[in-house]
Amino acid sequence: MGLHLRRAFVYRQALPACGVAAACLLPLAALAQEAAPEGLQEIVVTAQKREQNLQDVGISIAAFSQDQLKNMGVTAVDQLGYAVPGVSIFQFGQQTTTTITIRGVSQNDFSDQNEAPVAVYQDGAYNSFIGGAGFNLFDVARVEVLRGPQGTLFGRNATGGLVQIISKKPTNTFESYLTVDGGQYGLARLEGAVSGPLTNTLSARLSVSASRQNGFVTNTIGPDKEGTRDLSTRLQFDFHPSDTVDLLLSFRTVRDDVTGTVAYKVARSEFFPGVANGLVHYPANFAEWQGFCQGLFGATPAPGSNDCFGYQDPDPANPWKVANDTAGVMSRTEFGTTATLSWKISPDVQFTSITDYLKLDRDYLEDTDGTSAKLFNFFSNMRSWQLSQELRLNGSSGPLNWQTGLYYLDIQHDIATGADANTGFSPAFDFFTTNRPRQGTNSYSVFGQVDWTFAPKWTATAGARYVVDRKHMDIQAQCVYGGCDTLGFNNPGILQASGLNETVAPGLAHLKNNMVAAKFELDWHPLDGLLTYASVNRGIKGGGFNAAAIENIPIGYVRYDPETLLAYELGAKSTFLDRRVQVDASVYYYDYHNYQAYTLIGFSPLVFNTDALNRGAELEMHFLPWRGLDVSLGASYENAVAKHVPLQFPSGPFIDQRPPQSPQFTENVSIRQSWMLPTHATLSLQGTVNHVGQRYFNTINDPVLSDKAYTVENLRLTYAPDSDRWEAAVWVNNLTNTQYVLSAFDLSTTNGVVTRIYAPPRQVAATFTYRFN
Repeated sequence: MGLHLRRAFVYRQALPACGVAAACLLPLAALAQEAAPEGLQEIVVTAQKREQNLQDVGISIAAFSQDQLKNMGVTAVDQLGYAVPGVSIFQFGQQTTTTITIRGVSQNDFSDQNEAPVAVYQDGAYNSFIGGAGFNLFDVARVEVLRGPQGTLFGRNATGGLVQIISKKPTNTFESYLTVDGGQYGLARLEGAVSGPLTNTLSARLSVSASRQNGFVTNTIGPDKEGTRDLSTRLQFDFHPSDTVDLLLSFRTVRDDVTGTVAYKVARSEFFPGVANGLVHYPANFAEWQGFCQGLFGATPAPGSNDCFGYQDPDPANPWKVANDTAGVMSRTEFGTTATLSWKISPDVQFTSITDYLKLDRDYLEDTDGTSAKLFNFFSNMRSWQLSQELRLNGSSGPLNWQTGLYYLDIQHDIATGADANTGFSPAFDFFTTNRPRQGTNSYSVFGQVDWTFAPKWTATAGARYVVDRKHMDIQAQCVYGGCDTLGFNNPGILQASGLNETVAPGLAHLKNNMVAAKFELDWHPLDGLLTYASVNRGIKGGGFNAAAIENIPIGYVRYDPETLLAYELGAKSTFLDRRVQVDASVYYYDYHNYQAYTLIGFSPLVFNTDALNRGAELEMHFLPWRGLDVSLGASYENAVAKHVPLQFPSGPFIDQRPPQSPQFTENVSIRQSWMLPTHATLSLQGTVNHVGQRYFNTINDPVLSDKAYTVENLRLTYAPDSDRWEAAVWVNNLTNTQYVLSAFDLSTTNGVVTRIYAPPRQVAATFTYRFN
């Protein structure tokens, strides 16, 4: 649920333990006795492709301005999860792959050709690349996070919701600013923009973000890991020849060049048939695990070893210290251009055209086994582009607001990916795969939606989208060395041996899905400042192909079917006490058919279909108890289950499992206090806390593929003169140096371990901003 946030004081983060809603409201009793502060600022959003007050939209939305993001310490897409209940965002390999989960809806498959069920839109254009969705948030006007299916108006793969980033636009008056950050781990970040008119009808804006940081993970035998090196630019021209026509051209680039990619910390893992349903678990003691290594690999690790082949972790208790033989690299170049034409045909009718082109080149290499020996390296080289076109007509007539349109999308992938397990230690098990999936997607859709205010306090909304989705896949697969035979990669009927095309598997290399997304909503405004709504949404996501570095799956599993989500939601948004208090709440029930579930089968990532259910609730509150104090609270509850999951794929036992990255509880709180100083300046202290419950990283809930609940705290102290010309801040993220896992992968059949990716440690830094206008 979105909150109206006051620009001067806003922040959101973690509600620690407000288990009873009434207890959370007790501080509000003192409001009437305090000096009345300025009311909460209204937030305008475009969640329904037109400008509306956030509190008048019957969708669960969180919206943040650039200042609010900065105060929360959010500088990139993956950090948004700190601020929004029910949202989890995972990123590994320096923005190599970004996975967004909203209300338990996600897909953790890291294969580059797949699209996610949570969409990312930038300035109205869809970004299909999971390898391109992670980028810096710089010079933005607003970020909106929409929970629940958005398939009617946004269309493409918004089953779970979407993240919409709206950049600041060129201005008709001169403005510019420069922000510099510096801190631990060699952090150096620069952000700036300059904007203004070029002629009476043309204005421009140039925005730049550049950063570099040394790795926060110490590598004792090579370069430190998890550093950043990136440069992002955005150049916009706004041409407005008349009051009714506007053409906005945007050109954007991203360049990343990193040595020392994702760092994996290993822990011993094992499995035994018949024990714990055959799931991978932590050994009870070293002797038990040693027996596992002997039985599977014929290896006898010495006492103190951390993998079956004798790896000695330099500091097992320190998640930010490893010994990795391969540093890894990530080089990414992204170029995009968007043309947005707006034509006001009449006072009540407007035409909009959004044309977007996006190209992504990325080379990636990592040390997957997480040890000092060369056991298993993963690489992926991606050359992809997409073209999209949206034509939209919207207007109003009396009690009706309506819009209709057409959408086209073309995505082309050319990927080279593989695994280097040519260790030289055991020729019978060594292998090297080089796979080349080429996938093309063409999608056409027509959509429409109408809002009808049929009575003074009642509005009904109905909408639908019809989609024709076509995909084709060609996979050239190769495996060399003895392990290809020993491990069964060359067995007849295995995708790694056969590859995929129409000759090998007639009918499997193409798919066509005709799908319908739909929405019905009823809004009731019983009082001023109160909206209640009930909605039913049908969300859709097309089918796809499994194509990865190792394709050790039967060819019949290469394709998976479309998924359909029926989402039922009840919600309320309220603002009261002279706009000093806002409380938003929602409850939902999700019924999934053919949920696209993810798991890792040995070496091979796999997406398969099953059914799922999810029930949950969200509560968000924002209030101004007295002048200078701003408090935001948020909490979410999820009860999600993927049904009849085969624990030993594809055979049983079949059991209900929790979907990845879907903790049962998340809570956040943010408190910002500002003081007016005698020096005619403002001093502000903001503290945020984010609590996330236990979660799994795989649809098959192996005990090793989970992490306990965690709490993270951030602090920021800001000094700003009344002139608003400049401001300075010092901040610390992860104040208590909490150790928590972002994701984990089962490598028990590779070297007897589970590999885990840890979030960054505590970081202290300072920020200075100067405004030239």
